[in-house]
Amino acid sequence: MFLCIISTYFIGSYFIDFALVPNKGGESRDSSNASSQKELEGYEPLSEDLKVKIELAKKQDSSLFEEWIKKVEKYTKAVSITSKDGLKLVGTEFTHPYSLDNWVIVVHGYQSSEAPSKKIARHYYNRGFNVLTISLRAHGDSEGKYIGMGVLDSEDLFLWTSYIVKQNENARIVYHGTSMGSATVLFASSMNIERNVKAIIADCGYTSVWEVFENELKNRFGLPTFPILYMADIMGRLKAGYSIKNASTLEEVKKSHIPILFIHTTSDDFVPVSMVYSLYAAHNGKKDLYIVKGANHTEAKYVNMDAYYSKIMSFIQSVGAF
Repeated sequence: MFLCIISTYFIGSYFIDFALVPNKGGESRDSSNASSQKELEGYEPLSEDLKVKIELAKKQDSSLFEEWIKKVEKYTKAVSITSKDGLKLVGTEFTHPYSLDNWVIVVHGYQSSEAPSKKIARHYYNRGFNVLTISLRAHGDSEGKYIGMGVLDSEDLFLWTSYIVKQNENARIVYHGTSMGSATVLFASSMNIERNVKAIIADCGYTSVWEVFENELKNRFGLPTFPILYMADIMGRLKAGYSIKNASTLEEVKKSHIPILFIHTTSDDFVPVSMVYSLYAAHNGKKDLYIVKGANHTEAKYVNMDAYYSKIMSFIQSVGAF
């Protein structure tokens, strides 16, 4: 029994720190080793031609962003809130110079930052939205030791939503989440969130934290789920304050009635495309599915930027959000 406890503590702690503490190893992935995802139904290899196209699109988007961010500097403001457990969480507001009720909250992914969210913000802002980008707990300048994987972050998102509504009770809010940010907005979709939230854009979200970690455990370390992930779950509860085993986005989506646009790519080697079909089938509210062939994780927008945001705008309008 003593040996079991000691093993659970050290092995479980190692994997929790690796995965949930920023810059402890979890941020570095070699996609060439992601063999299990590539064997799943729906996976399509990423073509060399598309790789070049995506890289060019990224450079163009970055260049246009640099021009835009200078133009909107006087309408940009750093903001912050305090989480329920006392952490300072920071974000950035991009508001129009005239009164506007349309809002988007953009939520970034695992071990990412506000930088890619701000690039997304440009596209919404230019289409007539105020935008709030946020740094999730344990990311950027937001406080926190452990990454929330969308579980803790969904509660923080609730507070960010309330922050906007206090400023503008007539705000009509869209959530746009990418990867872990997608999981964040999907976890939040079942909560008793403000009635002001009208639609959710979920790009490359996963069905559960457990399944993502299970895939990564196999791909990175060649290790089985039992007993290691069970040890990690115990230590995750103790250290990070939540259970990775019980963190099911799929179960929360089943309870949600907020309109959701599910986006995914067929060459995703981190979150298998098969997961989006399960999420889509589970949702009982208004919904749509946008699958982009050939692109890697979270890169759907770079295959065809106009088509990507046109699909989003069309969905928002079709569900009566605006």
